[in-house]
Amino acid sequence: MQTLFFSTGQVARQLGTTLANVRALCDAHAIKAETTPGGHLRVAAAEVERLKRDGLPPLPRPLPTELGPLAGNGKVPRGNSPLLAPPSGEVIDSAEEVVCLENEVKSLGLRKQKEEQLDWFLERKERKAEREAQQREAEQRRQAEVAAEQRRQAWKACWVEYALGRIPSNAPESIRLDVYEAVDDTLTNLEPTQPDSLTRRLVDAAVDRALTPWRSAVQKEECIGEACEDWNLPWNMRHDRAWKARMYEAASAAVGRLRPGASVAEMDAATRQAIAPLVREFEYQRACAEIIASVRGELSEAHAAEVEEGKEQVQKALAELPVGASRREMERTRDRALEPIRGRITARLDEKMREDVLILFAWGLPSGMSQEEKAEALAEARQEIAKLPAGTPECEIEKARDGVIAEYNEEHERKEAKERLVEAGLGEIYGYVQRLEQEWRFDKSTWSLSEELKPAIREALEEELEGDEPREEVVKRVRCLVRQELDL
Repeated sequence: MQTLFFSTGQVARQLGTTLANVRALCDAHAIKAETTPGGHLRVAAAEVERLKRDGLPPLPRPLPTELGPLAGNGKVPRGNSPLLAPPSGEVIDSAEEVVCLENEVKSLGLRKQKEEQLDWFLERKERKAEREAQQREAEQRRQAEVAAEQRRQAWKACWVEYALGRIPSNAPESIRLDVYEAVDDTLTNLEPTQPDSLTRRLVDAAVDRALTPWRSAVQKEECIGEACEDWNLPWNMRHDRAWKARMYEAASAAVGRLRPGASVAEMDAATRQAIAPLVREFEYQRACAEIIASVRGELSEAHAAEVEEGKEQVQKALAELPVGASRREMERTRDRALEPIRGRITARLDEKMREDVLILFAWGLPSGMSQEEKAEALAEARQEIAKLPAGTPECEIEKARDGVIAEYNEEHERKEAKERLVEAGLGEIYGYVQRLEQEWRFDKSTWSLSEELKPAIREALEEELEGDEPREEVVKRVRCLVRQELDL
């Protein structure tokens, strides 16, 4: 088996080091290398694998003593050096031979550096050429893919146009999108290279599959329309928008419950069976109209809104009856539905009567009462009247009103009598203080002292007096309060 070699530049890239370091290791025999006839270094592949596994060895260096004595700065001194042997012709010839060898070695080193530099440029040129070749190959593949995709798109567009041409003229525009999606899905799994006959059959199947829901919907609409426009239906029912909508809804629901692919006869039977209950309901509603129209005569003294409410309640109650109920049962249902409204009408009339009784309530109260007191009296009268049950005669309500008026009149008279007694008592303060000054000495005038005593004595009198006490008793109480306030 032939041994493979790498150049020093390739070795440096594989080992992650510099070219100079690889060459130095080769020169020091730390890396096993072969020299080409042109003076280039080559390293065997096995040696490279070993270096990858073991790592780069350190670069050996000569000891300082091998270079002769060092100067103080660590360099070999220049100039005259001690002779190692007596001068002779043989020594001179040896020295010349050494110089020639050194020059030859330098020449070989320069030649070696040149070859290595040439190798580096050659490798860079090869890498560049390899990259350019790879780019050309990738571009060719891309162009081939683009051309293939263009051919496939043209092939697909041709079959899509063929499929769209098979759509019926009366089909809605939205069906074109369904057909396009179905054909596009089918063509995605096909190749342009297969026979056109096979592609046509598959495309036709996709078009039929996309048109099936629309064709089925058209058949259903036709059956529903024929059932709802049947001449045997009542004329008013066929021309009433609400009933017609209900018939369409019932027929549509009946057709929707059929199995997929049901025949036209099955759909026709289903729609007519779904509409039959609506026809019976329509006839029943027409019979109920007369009962609803009689509500106005049943609700005497009712407002227009109450009449309308009564009609609505009767209509709801009649709707709960089974279709075909007797006239008598419908009338009883109407009366039960109107009972709450009749009760409200009676309550409203009773409330109006009570309010009429209170219209002149304020005229029976004392003229000296404030507006707040009158409002309080009116509220109390309302409470007393409210305690009376519904249907109480008007005379009884007036009696309750008059009782409240009498109570407030009595209360007002007591308050006025009380106020008169309080004012009379306060009028005794000044004279009584004058008499006390004959026995006691005060630091204020009689008037000032009397005015200071009035608020406290007024509060005490208003709290204690009822309004029916004798004046003499009030005077005694005032004098007692004066002595208490003065601590006498």
